[in-house]
Amino acid sequence: MKVAKRLVSFSLIMWKGIVLSVVLGWATVVSWVALMSTSAYLLSYAALHPSVAELQVAIVGVRFFGISRGVFRYLERLVSHNVSLNLLAKMREWVYVALEPLAPAGLQDRQESDLLSRMINDVETLQEFFVRVIAPPLVAILSTTSVVWFFGRWSWQFGLTILGLQIVVGIVIPLVSRILGKEPGQRLVQLRSKINAAAVEGVQGNAEIVMFGEKEGFLQKFVSVEKDYDHTQRKMNVIQAILDGVSVFSTQLSALLLLFAAIPLVNVGNLDGRLLAVVVLGALVSFESVAPLPKTFQYLEESIEAGKRLFELTDQIPIVPEEGALLERGEKIDIEIKHLSFAYSQISDAVLNNFDLDLPFGQKAAIVGPSGAGKSTLFSILLRYWDYMQGEVMLNGQELRTLSPEAVRSVFGVISQSTYLFNTSILDNIRLGNPKASLEEVKEAARFAEIDEFIQSLPQGYDTYVGEQGGFLSGGQRQRVAIARAILKDAPVIIADEPTANLDTITARKVMEKLLGLSSGKSLLLITHQTHGLAQMDEIVYLDGGRVVERGTYEALVELKGHFYHMRQLEKDLLPT
Repeated sequence: MKVAKRLVSFSLIMWKGIVLSVVLGWATVVSWVALMSTSAYLLSYAALHPSVAELQVAIVGVRFFGISRGVFRYLERLVSHNVSLNLLAKMREWVYVALEPLAPAGLQDRQESDLLSRMINDVETLQEFFVRVIAPPLVAILSTTSVVWFFGRWSWQFGLTILGLQIVVGIVIPLVSRILGKEPGQRLVQLRSKINAAAVEGVQGNAEIVMFGEKEGFLQKFVSVEKDYDHTQRKMNVIQAILDGVSVFSTQLSALLLLFAAIPLVNVGNLDGRLLAVVVLGALVSFESVAPLPKTFQYLEESIEAGKRLFELTDQIPIVPEEGALLERGEKIDIEIKHLSFAYSQISDAVLNNFDLDLPFGQKAAIVGPSGAGKSTLFSILLRYWDYMQGEVMLNGQELRTLSPEAVRSVFGVISQSTYLFNTSILDNIRLGNPKASLEEVKEAARFAEIDEFIQSLPQGYDTYVGEQGGFLSGGQRQRVAIARAILKDAPVIIADEPTANLDTITARKVMEKLLGLSSGKSLLLITHQTHGLAQMDEIVYLDGGRVVERGTYEALVELKGHFYHMRQLEKDLLPT
């Protein structure tokens, strides 16, 4: 029940709205009982042919309670759904705020589709928590207390009969519902997550599925999960139908029992005969307050399962803490790395071993080497995606681990090997580098990255949407958008991690030229496995197995005729000049 308590605690953010909603729900039930009771009294009294004057109070009561019930119901729905939607918005924000510090290190082992399912579907499931789980029991307690007190004034038998049967409908049946619906309720949340995950993977990997002839296999897996979901849903519906039938039976039984209890009282003169119908009909409609409770426990199980999945994610402790000192920076940033060693876990081998690098402001350095040498790991450490345990990394004399990640990332303009573009306009994607930039500043950055002419040729220009993950653009165009972003940020240090990966030779060389032009008046740290364009670097460091094998200028490494030289020769042999 710890999950349920946490969900209730979260809901109490909107406690004023919750209280108002419960009071309006109670007023709705009371108005409904009063309407039926007054109507029954009016009909019973009118059968005795009294004067119209004697019926005026009852007539006005019917009108008043008929109108008030509709008004209270409308207001209750308005307030309760306003609370529910506001809680949903706050929960989405809370989940994002909790997840953002975890990325990327804390989320790398999770499937994107699973994360998407938790952030969207599980949060959507919790939307029902207030409307279906919190409010109904509170309304039922208030309403049952009022009804039992009202009818108990005429006879203790009436009060006990109503209380007993409402306990059956409001407590016994819901407990049975929870026992029977616990397993299928939890399974529904899990299967819904699987279906959504499969749908996302099917859309994102559609080309590969078709290319490798796995269409039928994928569909079979998808249909299998869908059938399992339908079977579980039918099981839940059967349970609900049986319990609904028991609830209706208990409600009708209350009318019958009250009738049997009231008739003797009328016969001996202890109850006015005009009140006989009032007792039966008033008590009958009073069960409206407990009727939703069996479903409450089913929604509770779904909410608890969804809450577990969310809390499992958000309770993770970020690998890199968000807190830290501010960077005492000016326009220049000096980077000094000494004896840096790093492993992704205590049981894994070191990815970097005793790594050193000195990058004064305005210098250009390249980290080269084969795949898996530790180049991209250095990139992740500098951006504080991971924290190192041995050695030191200094920015203007301040230890990197003591600085807040936000402060560190503010000094780097980043071009990654896989540029991520959001499914929005080219303008918005470039403007990520500086959200406050004007349109002219964006265009100037695009002109420098040599993509402005292409953008202008598009039917909607800078307002053109790039598609999911930038699918409407080529690899070279996406990299140039990344360069434009870095230009727009105007950071003192540029980090480019495999910026020419997966590009053709001509495009790769153009991108490299742009990078070298961009870094004028800035520091540049280039992480690459290619040697083209490195002649302009102040220092080249060759990594292999996490260790520095060679370092020096381009000319010195060529004369050495070691690893870098052979890498350069192999590239010349394989690629056109």
